[in-house]
Amino acid sequence: MSLTQIRDQEAALQSLRGFLRHGRIPAGLLFWGPDGVGKRLAAMEFAKAVNCKEASGDACDACISCRKAEQGMHPDIRVIVPARKQRIIPVAVVEEIIDMVMFRPHESPYRVFIFEDADRINVQAQNKLLKTLEEPPTPAVFIFLTSQPRQILPTIRSRCQSVRFGLLSPATVADIIQHHTELDRLTAETLSALAYGQAGPALEMARSDRRTVVLELLDRLESGEDPLVVTEELGNYLRKREEEIGREIQDAFARDTSALDAEDRSDAPRDDREVLEAEIAGKLRREVREILRLIAFWQRDRLIAGLGLPPEKLLNRDRAENLADKVRCSPEQYARRLEAIEKAGRYLERNIGRDRILRDLFFELIN
Repeated sequence: MSLTQIRDQEAALQSLRGFLRHGRIPAGLLFWGPDGVGKRLAAMEFAKAVNCKEASGDACDACISCRKAEQGMHPDIRVIVPARKQRIIPVAVVEEIIDMVMFRPHESPYRVFIFEDADRINVQAQNKLLKTLEEPPTPAVFIFLTSQPRQILPTIRSRCQSVRFGLLSPATVADIIQHHTELDRLTAETLSALAYGQAGPALEMARSDRRTVVLELLDRLESGEDPLVVTEELGNYLRKREEEIGREIQDAFARDTSALDAEDRSDAPRDDREVLEAEIAGKLRREVREILRLIAFWQRDRLIAGLGLPPEKLLNRDRAENLADKVRCSPEQYARRLEAIEKAGRYLERNIGRDRILRDLFFELIN
């Protein structure tokens, strides 16, 4: 793959190709935009291109440097991610990188450091990086990836060339879903529409049974089933998800071998159990927020179908026939239901009992 394979990011690619064409590679690059739109892929392809031994202006994908980068084995390209337990990029890691930059690259024109979730570099580490970022002692490129650029220090941002990434087209996201899964085109297009141009969330939805569970429960609710029973079913699903999330996070914690120096320990929680419980709770809240989003999208589509608008206006396009059979939803009903969904979201953030929030919401949805 090369930069030519990156889709729907022409403005960003124009900037990157300009750097390569003129041979003026910035020491700092800030790739910012929504999650799941290709920032990491673009960073890797740019890293390949600046070190490619055969082509100019892009990666050839054939030379030894490109092949090593593709396999994640290039000694001069390093990807830095937040430490799992602390969810930060600590001072120790940044100091190690600064020491590495004191020596010339092993076998390439540039060392390239790609910081994922760069807003998670702690403040002290960002400050330590400033001098090296401004005047690298040897050829080096620092690429910061973030969906929250304002969480990065202004002094870091001012030393970087800003490269903005926008949302992907629905067709591109559908293509990505079909490339990574065995879903049919209609389902892929549906998930693409529901994810609003973000491949990551679309793929996560494709690999989860969340949407199937939510739509089945909504269908039962609309068919007259007791909201208390539907609430209990959804509660069972969420408890199962909580157990799954707990196992996933515990496995990730067990794999985390990062070491913190004395300075970084001030950023770390004192009790790993507290960290574990907080991360599980945070991911479960996200799960409920995604469920509320799916409910809101379904109510939106009920309104669209009720108004007789064409199926391509729907988000849940693979359920067009099912929506057509529903009792018409008036704009007034939709507004009332949407308000109830938004209220449930606000209550969720206040840590009010989850089952109570969902029970009250389901009673609102049948009125």
